[in-house]
Amino acid sequence: MSDPTKTQSAEIEVPARFAIGLTPSLVQTDAVTADAFGHAIGKTRKAVVEMIKMGKLPGVEMKVPGNPNARGDYYVYLPAWNAGVKLAFESRPKEIRDGWLAWLGLSV
Repeated sequence: MSDPTKTQSAEIEVPARFAIGLTPSLVQTDAVTADAFGHAIGKTRKAVVEMIKMGKLPGVEMKVPGNPNARGDYYVYLPAWNAGVKLAFESRPKEIRDGWLAWLGLSV
């Protein structure tokens, strides 16, 4: 039985806030644009670019070779970011680091 009121456009769509990890689906990379990284952590592109320039994020500026005056695109290197976050998390005192487990009744 087919229902003429249903169309294919009624398929389930992924909300935009969850789609960041899914796009681009054909390319896997260790670097993301300042825009994508800012969206993921709740910061503006400008804030991310400033953090890269100040050495607070592992990032690089990519420019067109041979044109030093060209505006560059900024990228954040995710493996370095993830390693830094892991180190920061693991460096916290055990009581603080594992405190969230107590809320689940799983304290060790």
